[in-house]
Amino acid sequence: MSSTIAKWLWGTAIFELAFTGMFLVLGLMIPEVRFGFLLTAAFLLLIGIGLIAWARSVSKRVAEVARLKEVGVSGQASIVSMRQTGLYINNQPQIELNLQIQTPRHGTYQASTREIVPLMLLGMLSSGAPLPVKVDPANKMNFVIEWDNLSGSPAALQSVAPIGGDTLQSVAPIGWDALRAQDASTAAAASSPEAAAAAKARILATGIVGSGTVLESSFAGQSDAENQPIYTLTFQIEVPGRPVMHARTRSGVPLNRIAQLQPGDKVALKVDLPAQKLRQGDVATIVDAHPGRPGQEPGYSLEVFNALGETLAVVTVGESHIEALTNDEVLHVRRLSVATPA
Repeated sequence: MSSTIAKWLWGTAIFELAFTGMFLVLGLMIPEVRFGFLLTAAFLLLIGIGLIAWARSVSKRVAEVARLKEVGVSGQASIVSMRQTGLYINNQPQIELNLQIQTPRHGTYQASTREIVPLMLLGMLSSGAPLPVKVDPANKMNFVIEWDNLSGSPAALQSVAPIGGDTLQSVAPIGWDALRAQDASTAAAASSPEAAAAAKARILATGIVGSGTVLESSFAGQSDAENQPIYTLTFQIEVPGRPVMHARTRSGVPLNRIAQLQPGDKVALKVDLPAQKLRQGDVATIVDAHPGRPGQEPGYSLEVFNALGETLAVVTVGESHIEALTNDEVLHVRRLSVATPA
């Protein structure tokens, strides 16, 4: 990423200097526009010089990053806090990260950095997963986050087979081509109950038991052969004796388990809530999940919006009071004043 930024800065600086020369020549040749063109040339020259200084700084950082990746001490960083700085480069935001870093050589300590974060990796920052880092052996405050080793890069993506059950299946690292092939096989299994059953039986018989946490989920707009909504899921997978891995798959999710996905998913109410003037079938967004006590069902905090996207209410309901949206349903509007059917 920094290498791309450096190239962009050098290219823009050269472009500005070229325009500086053009306005300078035209200003000297045409007396009528001399003052305006020379002033513009001076302004562009200052911008060009500034970009050159910035490009030199970024280029030095690129070289330093390459050195740290070669000789740095491997470690992990946990995000303590973060905020956007407001700067965007190539439509990708700069994020200020306050980190807690741990390496075998330096122990545990806190440090801050500003990073241009690829859009496809932004979700990782709030997932709770540690970030791999390389730290200068002689200066613990000089470090680099290894974005290439996160799940957004082709080399780090993993694959899981279609789930459909409660047991996690085996995992194995693959590249983009294999991932596309796996997605195709998953879609085929989703459309064939026999293929899905065979895949599930094979994985349950030969797979390695582990645990998975859903980091991201999005409804694919389809249902499988059992009329379960298909979701694209990104997991953090933990298998005893193996490093933490990240994986992506498309799978049908049982309707009674859909609410166990991450906050941000949309669900429909299965009951009326007269106090909030809400009715069965109203759509809400999950904002938090609450594990139930022994003998109690889990609960979920929901935010309900009006047709213009304004918050109407935030309510907490039991898992049995919500259900997933499916592709054979359509959304409609109603007057809020009509709380219950006449």
